[in-house]
Amino acid sequence: MRTVLIGLGLAALAARMPAQDGEADYRAGRYEAAFAAFAAAAAEAQAPAERRANLALAALRLRRPGDAAAAARSLLDEGDAAWHAPGEFLLGLAAWQRAEQAAAAAQLADAEPMAWDLAVRSAEAAWAHWCRAAAGEREPGPARRNAERAWRRLQELRAARTAAAARVEPEPAPPPGPTEPEAPATARPDVARGELSAEELERLRQRLLAKEREKQRLRLLGAGAGATVGEREW
Repeated sequence: MRTVLIGLGLAALAARMPAQDGEADYRAGRYEAAFAAFAAAAAEAQAPAERRANLALAALRLRRPGDAAAAARSLLDEGDAAWHAPGEFLLGLAAWQRAEQAAAAAQLADAEPMAWDLAVRSAEAAWAHWCRAAAGEREPGPARRNAERAWRRLQELRAARTAAAARVEPEPAPPPGPTEPEAPATARPDVARGELSAEELERLRQRLLAKEREKQRLRLLGAGAGATVGEREW
C-alpha cells in the first residue's frame, strides 16, 4: 500500500501516487479532470482505498471540502487499519478548509451571524482529526504539526468570534428619564394649586363681584336699547 502524505494546506505531496486514471492530470495541475477521473475510479465496485484517497486529494485541490470529507471518511471503514490514520489526516484537511472558508466569509460586510461559529467548530474538528491521526505516528510528523497549528488557529478564531459578538451586540436602551405626569382634562393652568391665603381669597371675591356687576350693567344697557313706549324700565 502506498499512502499519500500531505502537509497543511496541501503544501507538500508524496513523491509518488498510486498509478491510476487521473494521475497525469493531477500532476499537471488539471485538478478538475483529475477529480472526474478519480471519482469514476472510486465509484467502481470494490474500488481500492488508494482511489478514494486520491479523490479526496483532488477535491481538496479544488477547495471542495465536502467531497474530500466524503471520500476520506470511507477510509475509516477500511478493514486494513493502516488506512485509518490517512483517513483522519485527510478529514482534518477538509475541516481546515471549511474553517478558513467560514472565517473569510465571517469578515464580509454581509456575513451570516453564524459564520464565526462554523469557523470555530470546523477548526475544532480539524484539530481532533489530526490528533487521532498523530496517534498512529511513531515519531512527531505532519499530523502532530498540523494539530499544533490547528490549536493555535482555533484560539485565534475563538477570539475573533468573541470580538465580533461584542461589536454587533445591541446597546441596552437607556433608562427612561423623568417625565411630567399628564394633566387631567379638567385642569386649568391659571388656577392656583393648594390652599389660598385670606388675602388671595378676598382678591378673588372682589374679581367675582366685579364680573357680576359688569354683567348686570350690560343687561340693563341691553334692556334700555330695546324698550318701547308704555314699557316700564326696571
